[in-house]
Amino acid sequence: MALHGDDLCGLVALHECARRSYGDLLNPTFHFVRDTVARQPYAATVESIGRSVDRVEELSDWHDDVAFRYAVQIGNERWMVLLSIVGPVACVHRAARDGELYLKAADFVTEAPAGNARLGVVISIIKASGFLILNAEQVAQEMMFNPVNDVGPCPVFRVFFSDLEDVPWSE
Repeated sequence: MALHGDDLCGLVALHECARRSYGDLLNPTFHFVRDTVARQPYAATVESIGRSVDRVEELSDWHDDVAFRYAVQIGNERWMVLLSIVGPVACVHRAARDGELYLKAADFVTEAPAGNARLGVVISIIKASGFLILNAEQVAQEMMFNPVNDVGPCPVFRVFFSDLEDVPWSE
């Protein structure tokens, strides 16, 4: 599958990828979740990430996630890495700090911020494993999807990372 960054071709590829996993996007099935979780297809990627950071903790909730979720500790910073099981897409964002209710779109990164070489290594591992890392604008794009009796356009985030959660930020 040829996923591209910011262009319409990328959204079309995301739509096709979602259709292959869910079947009919207006009447999706989630049959692929249990099988993918059992196979642990990203174990090698996560092991590589674990060797380059202080700590990796899996936080996946298979009642509503369609992505492996990992909290990654790098020094005093905590980052979230989401590896979709719908297709080869990922999301990397700063974890909410104590007292924060919402993230900002700027917390989603596709490249490491200046001065954070270890996060750069994590991002390089994810990309080398064949994932396209989506930015905030891309995960906010809408596509037709009907998760859990909620017909209508949904953000890409909901389709690829959590079938119950819209974009996890507030501006």
